[in-house]
Amino acid sequence: MSIDIRKVSETATSITLGWVPVAGADGYRFYSAGVLRSKTMDPSRDKVQFSKGAEPYRIEAVILTPIDEGVYPAVAPPAYKKVAPRVAFKQGGSDARFCTVGQPGVVQEGGAPPGHTIDESGATYDENGLCKNGLRSDGPALTGAREINGRPYCELPTMGDPTKNTGSWQI
Repeated sequence: MSIDIRKVSETATSITLGWVPVAGADGYRFYSAGVLRSKTMDPSRDKVQFSKGAEPYRIEAVILTPIDEGVYPAVAPPAYKKVAPRVAFKQGGSDARFCTVGQPGVVQEGGAPPGHTIDESGATYDENGLCKNGLRSDGPALTGAREINGRPYCELPTMGDPTKNTGSWQI
């Protein structure tokens, strides 16, 4: 493909060239003697004026293709708080168990007995993995069990997406 360029007018010092606008072009670049002289993002443009004596004259139809981007104001990616995974629960939410051992975002609760932990949501847990302050379960635990069928809660496979704390076992 090539643009059919024609002479529109000429003076002693300049030449004006014209063409039929190219379908799908976002704009044009204009060269003389192999040097970029000008450009436009006007797809309907159909003529350009050059200084004489710098042949050859070249016109390129261009499309705009992004190579990078920026956003202002910056949009923060969604942040999830690191919480103790809920590995088991009793229907109705009154007896949920959370694995607090070796979990990112779960630390020893300051001033509490050993095994009492807190996660990034502010939920506090006792040594049995029960939520003490009600932030992650609906009420006090009904049982003191620490396992399901002989398997400790933290050894149960977590279902769902662990980065978003989805999925757990029903007891």
